[in-house]
Amino acid sequence: LGGDQLNMALSAWTLLYQYTGDQSVIENMKYMADEYLARSLSDPGCKWPYLPYPYNTVIHSGKYDGDMRNGKGYLQPDKAGNFGYELINLYKITGEQKYLDAAVRIATVLAEKTKPGNNDESPLPFRVNAYTGDPGFFFSNTHSGQVESRAVYTANWTSTLMLFQEMLKMDA
Repeated sequence: LGGDQLNMALSAWTLLYQYTGDQSVIENMKYMADEYLARSLSDPGCKWPYLPYPYNTVIHSGKYDGDMRNGKGYLQPDKAGNFGYELINLYKITGEQKYLDAAVRIATVLAEKTKPGNNDESPLPFRVNAYTGDPGFFFSNTHSGQVESRAVYTANWTSTLMLFQEMLKMDA
């Protein structure tokens, strides 16, 4: 799994639970969230702490530690915002404080790192090195060779904005 796949699974399971009321769906959601929280978060001493890495750079290691394209140590802040929002939903369903606490940590880091955007840079970068704070890169092949550009723009902020909105509602 990588990128937003776990977040999409949690979102789908939330809808399935709302439709069926099947408690086993909640148990599965808790398992996914607990494992991801235990195996994916950037270190507290990082410039971008407490955010989940989107990918495991060593396949089958059980440890999420980076980005598929940029490698170890790179985060995708939009995916962190998506996960934070899904943790809020899980908290609302289960009442388990650990999910709210993790969501608050994620939201706090993202809010602290948000800056005004423009035509070339979104308020948060698409990829960033958790340790250094340096932006990641996009790589593309053209007829003239490989082109590298900074990964400082993405438009995938809906769940992050919903996370911020939930934090305001909860006064968290």
